[in-house]
Amino acid sequence: MPVRIIACGVFERELQALAGQTTVPFDVELLDAGLHDRPDQLHLALQESIDRATGYEAIGLLYGLCGRGAAGLIARDVPLVIPRAHDCVAVFLGSPEAYREQFRATPGTLYLTPGWFEQKVHPDSLRLQSVADGWWPDQHPKFAEWSDSYGADNAKMIVAFLEAWRGNYERIALIDNGLGDPERYQQYARELSAASGWRYERLRGRLDWIHALVDGPHSPAGFLTVPPGHRVVTTHDARIFAAVPTGLTGQQPGSGAEPGRFVFRDEAAPTQRTGYGLGIDAGGTYTDAAVLDFGVEAVVAKAKAPTTHEDLMIGVGEALGALDRDLLGKVSVVSLSTTLATNALVEDRGASVGLLLMPVDAKAAEMIATRPLRIVPGKLSIDGAERQPVDQAAVLAAVDELLAEGVEAIAVSGYGGASNPAHEQLVARLAAERSGLPVVCGHELTGRLNFVRRAHTAVLNARLMPVINRLLDAVASVLAQHGVRAPLYVVRGDGSLLAVSAARQRPIETIATARSICSKAG
Repeated sequence: MPVRIIACGVFERELQALAGQTTVPFDVELLDAGLHDRPDQLHLALQESIDRATGYEAIGLLYGLCGRGAAGLIARDVPLVIPRAHDCVAVFLGSPEAYREQFRATPGTLYLTPGWFEQKVHPDSLRLQSVADGWWPDQHPKFAEWSDSYGADNAKMIVAFLEAWRGNYERIALIDNGLGDPERYQQYARELSAASGWRYERLRGRLDWIHALVDGPHSPAGFLTVPPGHRVVTTHDARIFAAVPTGLTGQQPGSGAEPGRFVFRDEAAPTQRTGYGLGIDAGGTYTDAAVLDFGVEAVVAKAKAPTTHEDLMIGVGEALGALDRDLLGKVSVVSLSTTLATNALVEDRGASVGLLLMPVDAKAAEMIATRPLRIVPGKLSIDGAERQPVDQAAVLAAVDELLAEGVEAIAVSGYGGASNPAHEQLVARLAAERSGLPVVCGHELTGRLNFVRRAHTAVLNARLMPVINRLLDAVASVLAQHGVRAPLYVVRGDGSLLAVSAARQRPIETIATARSICSKAG
């Protein structure tokens, strides 16, 4: 049976060369190299390609961890084989050892390969010219355009931010594997090196790792083999990846699962599951409960009761009360899903939230729609450098004002908070100590650099905290009354599981359409 290779577009030349050097039949699907910059979309594209690939001996992925785009992938009917690499640089160099050697010697290296040159660099673009023009903002090719749109000072900030990437590097290295037009690649690399003041070096590339992906053997040291019915998780150690069963029985030490995102059995545990799981779905109209027998993979009991919004314990209790108590005593894990948070947003319900804001300027603050709002002193640059310290007395005074307006929760968001959360953390601590209310920070929910969207997301999350807390309290109480002592997890919007403590802090993650809601709010 043939092998299917799903690869980033930057490997096109290498795979073309391999086609004439192997006796193993294989075909290739190349994905857009631009997906490297969008890990969420990369993950979806990879899973869709995996799901389409049937009738193969194995599916080889020419991807590394790649911004976590490979994390969470599921092998369906065909085993997956993935290089144990953080990104493609190690694969182009031929081994993780070769990459570690280069990293130890010069961590600040920008690597260039034939595929990256042809798929990503676009040497005729403005980037090389902007580099060659130096650091002076007004010499940037788009400075005049940005100045007209945003003002000269803001245009200078944009240029400084966009060009700050050069400060992270001291060397450009061309990985030459003899394919394509090496002299053309070298000319570009030398021009970029001269313009940036970096050292230029030419490294020898090797195709060994790519050959092994197709030809084998797939040594455990170099590759992760994911059996059908297993999922890829990150291990945060030298293994990079691990394969775990897709069944859920509670997180075990050493499983490699990331807390708060996926909860899996230990990968060394047997794949046959036994026991019972309880699922509870608290909807806007009805609350459903079902017991699943893991051994036969079938629902063995189910019940339904109206959701009682005035007292959630009543509806949950009636649903569980209709189930066999002896069966409930055998439950080993409980999974709770709910649309209550989604309904609260749609119906404009939830807690009254006060926002403590640290904008870069008054114009930025005007873009925040939520009220009540208080601006407190404290400023960061977009890269997280402190421009003005937090005024603690002013924070406490602002909290007192919000309390006087009757807020039930507080959100904190500051410009630059995604780069440096120190200001948000200090303001949140002061607000929590002063008010005794739930407090959430924008940087805890998203690391994106959209200040306005981050502030709105924090407010929406704070609005939902009392809604979710009431439900979780009710479910915990009812479970105890019915003799269920199994661990409780909450279903996130993407179908993975969230610990109860995380769900209390980040209820917005229970919403399947959280991204679109926050986009509209921003």
